[in-house]
Amino acid sequence: MTASLFGVTKLLVTMAKGGDAPKIFEKKLKKFHKLPLPSLTLGAIGLFASVLAALLLPGKIFEYITTAAGILLLYNWAFILFSSFKVLKPKGWDKTKAIIGLLLILAAVSGTVLEKGIRTGFFISLACVLLIGIATFLVHLKHKKSSPETT
Repeated sequence: MTASLFGVTKLLVTMAKGGDAPKIFEKKLKKFHKLPLPSLTLGAIGLFASVLAALLLPGKIFEYITTAAGILLLYNWAFILFSSFKVLKPKGWDKTKAIIGLLLILAAVSGTVLEKGIRTGFFISLACVLLIGIATFLVHLKHKKSSPETT
């Protein structure tokens, strides 16, 4: 949980600096060794909400949510591997390892489709990917409109 809190905090600060998150998450307290308090607070609220959800939600609903979150992490790693083909242009054994990784991710995700008890989590993860895709498209349109056109 600590690593997740640290990662979310750093990610929010970076996104705010890049203009992809509200500027408030970029603010740091000089008094506490440049602690990014707004980002840390949001991450802590999310962590608290997940613990609260684990305690209050019925077992099946929490299971669907955690399954979807796990699948989204696998999608994230798949996107990283796909990106590596373009950015790093792996060859030979590195390319083979990336393909094996993608196949293992595909096997894990397809396992959730085959298991009736957690299949709903798979569909929730697809809905989340769709929402993320729509948000990314809208942010792309916003950046495209705000940047000066080159002719």
